[in-house]
Amino acid sequence: MQFRRKIPTFVFGLSIGLLIGVVFFLFKIDAIFSKLKSANSSDKITVIEQKLQDNEKKEKARNKERFKIKTGNQAKVNYKEVDSIINADEEIVNIALDQLVSTRTVKIINLSDAERQDTLAENIAGVHSISSDSYTLEFWRTPLNSKGYRFYKNKIMLYGLNDHSNILLYKLDGKFFIKSFEVIYELQTNQDFQSFVKVSNPDLLNKLNS
Repeated sequence: MQFRRKIPTFVFGLSIGLLIGVVFFLFKIDAIFSKLKSANSSDKITVIEQKLQDNEKKEKARNKERFKIKTGNQAKVNYKEVDSIINADEEIVNIALDQLVSTRTVKIINLSDAERQDTLAENIAGVHSISSDSYTLEFWRTPLNSKGYRFYKNKIMLYGLNDHSNILLYKLDGKFFIKSFEVIYELQTNQDFQSFVKVSNPDLLNKLNS
């Protein structure tokens, strides 16, 4: 009878023990899962940070290559060619800034005997030649003080020469000459800009100064 009375007490104690064991086991399992989750999350963060650092390094490397001047096997820069291009641009600008200083009309001095006789015969006969003996001289100033001329039909554009009363225009053997301050230049009929060519032949100078 006493043994039967002790059975419920034993079963009750065993049940309490099992319940406590189950609760303790559940707490342990929850702690283990929490540690695993925290470990996995830290690993993920480390991997993400590593990827971001790698991407930043690659982007910096691309930027360095983008702005890097490559001088490996390339040809050297021809600075003379660059200067010539710059000078050409300056000349284009300067042409637009050329200024007309003065204009005057002069009669050409014909030193060719044959042409003078033809002109005299035409005047006697009342026949006038198509080509006129009057020429328009235009005196131009450039920002660079360039010296030269343009010669088209009966107009001569002079650059770098001053307009003065003693300037003379000659024609000898079909060639044109202009005299300025005792210096004589030969002129070629051409619309393009040309530099002055100074006459240095003594015989030619004697004929022009006679």
